[in-house]
Amino acid sequence: MTETAQSVDPGVTDSDLDPALVALARGAGPVVSAVLDTHAGGEQAGEPRLRQRWDALRRRLADEGAADEVLDRVGRAIDDARLDGPVVAAYCSPDLDEPVVITGPEEEGGDWAAWDRLPRLATVVRWHQATPPALLVAIDRTGAELISGGRASDPVLESVNDDDQYIRRIQPGGWSQRRYQQRAENSWRAIAGEVADRVTEHVKANGTRLVVVAGDVRAVQQLRDQLPERVARLVRLASGHPGAGSEGAMADDARRWYRTAVAEDTVAVVDHWKQELGRNGLAVTGIGPTLAALEQAAVATLLVHDDPADSRRRPVTSASADASAVDEVDPLVFEGDSPPRLVDGAIVSAWDSGAGVRVVPTVPEMTDGLGALLRFPLAR
Repeated sequence: MTETAQSVDPGVTDSDLDPALVALARGAGPVVSAVLDTHAGGEQAGEPRLRQRWDALRRRLADEGAADEVLDRVGRAIDDARLDGPVVAAYCSPDLDEPVVITGPEEEGGDWAAWDRLPRLATVVRWHQATPPALLVAIDRTGAELISGGRASDPVLESVNDDDQYIRRIQPGGWSQRRYQQRAENSWRAIAGEVADRVTEHVKANGTRLVVVAGDVRAVQQLRDQLPERVARLVRLASGHPGAGSEGAMADDARRWYRTAVAEDTVAVVDHWKQELGRNGLAVTGIGPTLAALEQAAVATLLVHDDPADSRRRPVTSASADASAVDEVDPLVFEGDSPPRLVDGAIVSAWDSGAGVRVVPTVPEMTDGLGALLRFPLAR
C-alpha cells in the first residue's frame, strides 16, 4: 500500500456508530428518521417552537404511514434531547421501545424526516467524521492542561504540574542569576518533556487527528522540540492561555483548526480517489460501477454525496469481505418491499463487507453522487 493510501481516512465503519442504529439498519424496517435543529430560530424560540416544527414533520410522516405510537416515542425523545446539542437525530421502528437518539456537532440548516425501509444514515456518518479525536494543550513553564475532544473514547482533562521552587523563583540578580536561570530552564524543559510524553500517549491511544497548543511561547517551543515527528506534524498553534483573560481567543483558534483538520481529511480522501481513477483500477465512480464493486466486496472506502431529499432507489446486494467474486451475496430487499433508498442501501452494503464510508461534497468526477476506493480491481 502506498504512503498516500495509508494516510487517508478509511472512513466510518459500522463499529464506529451506535450499535442500536446499526441494528436498525440491518433490521426489517420501516424506520422513522428525524433530524431537527434544536437552536433554530434562536434560543428564545425554546421548546414550544421546536414542538411546532416536529408536529409539522409528524403530520407528513403520519400521511406516509408511520404509526402514532412510533411518532409519539420519537417526539418524546426529541423533547428530552433538545438541550444536548445544536441538532438532534432520532430513529425508531415499530419494534423499538426507545428511539436511538444522536446529537450532532453543528446545525443542519433545516429540519427533515423520513419513513422508509432503512434509516437515513449519511447524516450520522458525516457527524462522526466531523468529530475526529483531538487534543487541546495549554502549557506554561509550571505545567500544562490536556483537554481531549472529538470522538475520543473518554473525554479527559489532565493536568501536568511541577512544584520545583526554581520555576516560580523571582530573578535573584547578582552573580548567581545565570545559575538560577539555567536551573529553571532545565526544570521547564523537564516539564515540557513530561507533557510531550502525555501528549504522545493520548495520540497513540485515541488516534488523535489534531493537537492544538497554546500558552507561553518558550514552553510551547520546548514541547514541540520534544514531540516525536509523527506527533509534531499534528500540532497547530493557538493564541491565548487559560488564566490570562484570553481563553476565548484560544477556544476560537482551536475550533478553527478543528474545522480545518476535518476539511483536510475530506480533501485527502477525494484527492486520493481522483488519482486512483486514473490509474491501477482501484477507484470507481457512478451507480453501476460502485454497486458492482459492493457486490464483489471490493470496496475499501465508499464515497457518497447525500441530500436527504434524494429519493433514488436501486436494488443493492451485499457481500462479506471474504466472499469470492459474486458468490454469497444477499439482496438488501425483503420480499414485497420496494428497493431501498440508493445511498442508505449502499452504506449498509459497504458495512457488510467491512468497508468504511466517507460523506463528501459533490465533485465533477463523482457521477450520480457515488464512488469508491477499492481493495482490488473489479472482476470483468
